[in-house]
Amino acid sequence: MKIRNAIVIVSSAAILLMGVTACSDKKKARLDDETESELLEQKQQQKEEQAATEAEADKQEKKYEAGVGELGLFDLRGPVKKFVKQDAFGRKYTCTFDEKGFWKTEDGQSLKEVFYAGITRDKKGRITEGNTDNYFTQFYEWKSNGLIKASWGGGSSSEYFYDEEGNLVKLVVTIDPDMGSDDNPEAFTYIYTTILKDKYGNWTKRKDQKGKIEERTIEYYTEN
Repeated sequence: MKIRNAIVIVSSAAILLMGVTACSDKKKARLDDETESELLEQKQQQKEEQAATEAEADKQEKKYEAGVGELGLFDLRGPVKKFVKQDAFGRKYTCTFDEKGFWKTEDGQSLKEVFYAGITRDKKGRITEGNTDNYFTQFYEWKSNGLIKASWGGGSSSEYFYDEEGNLVKLVVTIDPDMGSDDNPEAFTYIYTTILKDKYGNWTKRKDQKGKIEERTIEYYTEN
């Protein structure tokens, strides 16, 4: 009798152990499924975050591209609509642009009014010659990300020098003797240091090597 009861107890224990083991296996399998699901979700989230980061980087690169349209005339980039610049002497200068970055107006006058004797453009649509009358012509020479040289009055010119990011860092202005006070050309060099920049990389406040401050405000088109 005692032996039979022992066998029953052992059999019950074995059955109970099998049940516990089965439940444990099911629980482990469920945990494994949940872990795998979480890992898949994490991987998907990482892919989405990476795609968003790359898209934002592409967008920023487009924003900061130098030399679009005629913005390089004024050391500008991004969807510029208008800027107002105040030089070291307090003089203000205003220009507007279309959505492709081409120069529209100067101090309220259209370019046809500014260069009323005619305008010549290159294959990219950028101004290369602007005639204010039949005798006075301004010439513009371009490179990929901005203006290299502007010249006028025979021997007068402004040469522009940029850093690796396309920011204007030096300007050399040479004045023709006929326009100056000497028989020899006068040359003036300006080395610029940026004090403040906006999110597009355009300077809003800078100074030259003598500490003279220039400031400008920039208005942008709304981006989609």
